[in-house]
Amino acid sequence: MRHGVTKAFLLGLFTLGLASPACSLHVSGEADQCTTDDDCRGRGPDFAGTGCAKAGPRAGFCVDSAEPLAEGECAANADCVDLVGPGAICASTSAERRRCVQVLTPECPIVLGNPFVEGTHILGVIGEVAPDDPAYARDYAHLAGAKVALDELQSERGVTLPGKRRFAIVGCTSSRPRAAGARLAALGAKAIVGPTTEEALQKVVEQTAPAEIPVLAGALGDNTASGVKGAESTVFLFGPGRDAIVSALGAALLDVSPEARTPQGKVRLAVVLGRGRELLGQTLTEKLVFNEKTAVVNQSDPTCGAGGCYRAFDAAKLTPAQLADELTTFAPTVVVPLTDATWGSTILPLVEQRFAAATTKPIYLHVVLDEEDMGYRVQPNDPAFRRRVFGIWPARDEGTFASFRDRFRKATSAGAGSPGPTPSLTAARAYDLTALAFYAAYLASFRGAGGAFGGADVTRALSDVMAAGARRVGPGPVDVPSAIAELSKGAAGRIDFDGVVTALDPMNGRVAPPRWQTFCVDAQGAYVGGARTYKDGRGEGGTPGLCR
Repeated sequence: MRHGVTKAFLLGLFTLGLASPACSLHVSGEADQCTTDDDCRGRGPDFAGTGCAKAGPRAGFCVDSAEPLAEGECAANADCVDLVGPGAICASTSAERRRCVQVLTPECPIVLGNPFVEGTHILGVIGEVAPDDPAYARDYAHLAGAKVALDELQSERGVTLPGKRRFAIVGCTSSRPRAAGARLAALGAKAIVGPTTEEALQKVVEQTAPAEIPVLAGALGDNTASGVKGAESTVFLFGPGRDAIVSALGAALLDVSPEARTPQGKVRLAVVLGRGRELLGQTLTEKLVFNEKTAVVNQSDPTCGAGGCYRAFDAAKLTPAQLADELTTFAPTVVVPLTDATWGSTILPLVEQRFAAATTKPIYLHVVLDEEDMGYRVQPNDPAFRRRVFGIWPARDEGTFASFRDRFRKATSAGAGSPGPTPSLTAARAYDLTALAFYAAYLASFRGAGGAFGGADVTRALSDVMAAGARRVGPGPVDVPSAIAELSKGAAGRIDFDGVVTALDPMNGRVAPPRWQTFCVDAQGAYVGGARTYKDGRGEGGTPGLCR
């Protein structure tokens, strides 16, 4: 497993050992889901095997057992122990109705903090967080980033909402996105961080939009929920969209290979796609422009010979040796790896071996979308190799990121003085968005009567937590007191929260505008940020060209 993180460690870090009753509830944001068992079966595969509860606090909900339950609704969490057994909270599904909702379930198997304390507010985190999810190792970082933020905001500084209420996180798997979104809606979640893939976004929002819960998604990709009613006011994208990634990549490509600026250019571009990058690869093929032609035209351009000037390789369908052989045969001018961190350690050495005797060797234009690929340390003492490695990543302040990295590694340490893993961009975005949701909820609580607030109130508060010109608040515990002091002003409260890596600028169509920064590899194999940046497909500052 990546980072050497064991499942036992992750479960020990995140799972609260609480019993759950045999009867599990499948919930959604509506006041009622069903009147008959057929209604449940019609809700899709996430609700397979459920029936419609006819009585009790879960009447109108699809449950794993359709047997009648005890009559009555709840007034407090303690009521739920008698009504449905341990492990449920008394949640508000509407202004008039409070019903017992199970917290820990197969689709939401993790809690951080204690949601069973009366008055605790729920924040949802959605990703591949269940131990059997394919991207469990990656999305551990998503959950860990959220945990570090919550701990810094609550544990270290003792910050509470009015009435001394606190937040708890419920972690749900994006492998069952509709069920995850439905459960968080029924739990009365104030905001949701995630999901981590654009494929899951629409299915989550179908369940959460009726409850007006803001969804702060750091996924790489586009807004797949744009057609869902209510999504226009509840979905916020903070990860770079596919068009933005392709735009930045195109600008960087012209910098490192100026020949690609002309229609006579013969730049041969190879793109290596890893798992989950299929949609990005499709957008890149359709929209990336070099040699003054789109990639789809370049792939059949005879100017570069029978193989064309462009080819995309699916790393999941080839062994590392096969991929290296095919790259060598194509003889690219530039290689763009859009893969996970295994590129540099498993594929790059094989490619370099095959090009060892070549007069012209490829340039590696690396786009960091999540983890920094330390495989480029393979030949860190070869200046000629280092000059062929050029990359871009979401712009960040190096000092701020270094501080977050140290705090993250300390917080995720397995003990015995051994620091935890280096945080990925997934972890940093989850940290940023959890802090953003917390600050917006804190402000909403001071604006609500008696401290009461809902998801719609958090949505309205978001703009005042990202308010240009207001007091700047950086990420980390140092700025928490000043942020709380400002937000405690209620109606007059405003701050300008600045994340570790996330663009929290004024938003255009609820999509944060990304800015990218160049990086090179130094003699020690470390990534070093450059002065040149890219935004809206244009390069700014610094000196265009390869690393020196």
